Amino acid sequence: MHQLQISALMSDSNHTPPKSLQVLISGADIGCLVAAYWLGKAGASVTVLERAGGIRREGHVIGIRKEALPIVESMGLAEALRGRKTGELGLRIVDGFHNAWASIPLSDAGFTCPLQIHRGDLVATLYEATKDKASFSYDNSIDTVEEISETLRVTLTNRKSQALDFDLLMVAEGMRSHTRAKIFNRPVQEPILSLGLLVATFSFESDQAWVSCYHIPDHRAILVRPDRHGRAYAHAICRGSREPAIGPQPSKDQHRAQFFQLFQKTGWESEKITKAFGEAGDLHIQEVASTKSSIR
Repeated sequence: MHQLQISALMSDSNHTPPKSLQVLISGADIGCLVAAYWLGKAGASVTVLERAGGIRREGHVIGIRKEALPIVESMGLAEALRGRKTGELGLRIVDGFHNAWASIPLSDAGFTCPLQIHRGDLVATLYEATKDKASFSYDNSIDTVEEISETLRVTLTNRKSQALDFDLLMVAEGMRSHTRAKIFNRPVQEPILSLGLLVATFSFESDQAWVSCYHIPDHRAILVRPDRHGRAYAHAICRGSREPAIGPQPSKDQHRAQFFQLFQKTGWESEKITKAFGEAGDLHIQEVASTKSSIR
């Protein structure tokens, strides 16, 4: 009898199906794309906002291991990602005379794991799997958000006159999240704690297969790791200030001059790397910092 009642209810043309979960995700990074995929597959109506003009493909090399492997396998993406892996063979610690003091081959627990992939390749693969399960809005971000009963009322920067209602808001905008600041009514910089390091990342032509790490006196290091496109990504690391990141930040040109002075003529391949640094069109300089939770 219970099964008959359910069947009759499902066949009733006047029956209104349950409203799908309305989800807004701010930020189109790796975790957001994975969340959008699974929420969309479960039947939720998902909207993804991205402040940039499209999916951002720059970034570092990422190792997919342990808990992440079953996720990409269940998404049916494992083989596609293996076809895009960088081919890293492991990590070598080198000195200024090109001697390798230690070599650590790839392993599940090592610096290099069997599935290393450049962030741009990972994001592109995830986006292709997700684009039909969510709606993407670029050059857009959250302007206001207000909790009304069990609904989140949101206005967007490119549609301020129209209020949109959502059941769930996921914010993954990075370290300097403006939405987090609005929700908790705190300055953007307040929860950011500098760890006292600056990292300059850029690419140059290279056919090396091993990651090389070169330590330089006075708190400096260069890490160079290959990708699968005939290039390598260099990470020049130096000590910065541990003071709170407040006030005007140095410009990219100021940082570029600082790094050039710190790393030129420091041995190993520093001349080649600083030359590439000066010419790089994909230079990104980032303060290493942690973000304290706003939830007490």
